[in-house]
Amino acid sequence: MSPISVANEATEKPGGFYFPIPREIHAVRLRNEAAITQYVNVKPRVIYSLTFGTTRTCAQNEVLRVSAGGMSSDLTIQTLYSADGSDTYAWAFETTSDFVKIAFHNPGNQEDPTCGPLIDHVAIKEMRPITYTKGNLVKNGGFEAGPHVYKNFSTGVLILPLKQDKYSPIPGWMVQYVKPVKYIDSKNFVVPSGSAAVELIGGKETGIAQTHPALARRVHFRNKEKQSSCGRESEVAPMGKYLVSGLSRKGIYEVKGQKLKDHEEQKLKTT
Repeated sequence: MSPISVANEATEKPGGFYFPIPREIHAVRLRNEAAITQYVNVKPRVIYSLTFGTTRTCAQNEVLRVSAGGMSSDLTIQTLYSADGSDTYAWAFETTSDFVKIAFHNPGNQEDPTCGPLIDHVAIKEMRPITYTKGNLVKNGGFEAGPHVYKNFSTGVLILPLKQDKYSPIPGWMVQYVKPVKYIDSKNFVVPSGSAAVELIGGKETGIAQTHPALARRVHFRNKEKQSSCGRESEVAPMGKYLVSGLSRKGIYEVKGQKLKDHEEQKLKTT
């Protein structure tokens, strides 16, 4: 049996189930030790972002290894974040020449050799350098610059933590802790302002960060909570340190059971 197979939404897999392929009807399944590659013409010393759909095909821990430009990362796709059974990820890398080899590989960690992750809809996007806007020290504060988002179908794009992706697909921002964040667009989601936003889907195990000089400043941000009866707590924590005392400064903004108005703006003084 070939380690690579072309699956479609009507293909029955072992156990009597069908492959979840939300975008159109075809995808590629990678069994143990299988890989697919493609060479792409790029600009040297430029950061690019890959956007791709993937999902597991069995109820066990499946791993997908993505690599490009001499870099690689292993994605554990046991946890699904989208209701349709398939997640979309973005992964960034920096080129070293005018062409790059993009590869998706199943390292063969699952016990059942007939299992393996599905790959669907791969796109690549050049991440252009961003600059400060007048009156704002935060780069890309509205998240307008980000990875490729599919126009006709999107459940959001998962952005991996810094330990799994050295170059963030959201220019200017780093994903902290252990869980990904979800990059969403205004065409498929309700966002507080502009054309894009970031959803912190991992609770206290996820966050975004940006580094700045240790100066007194005031932070303005817009927060939209999903309708829920559960108490939620959000945290804004400037992680810079005073040059003399070395003490961390932290500001807390709490949302506990209250309903926020759409596009409500919150202010936090970090001094």
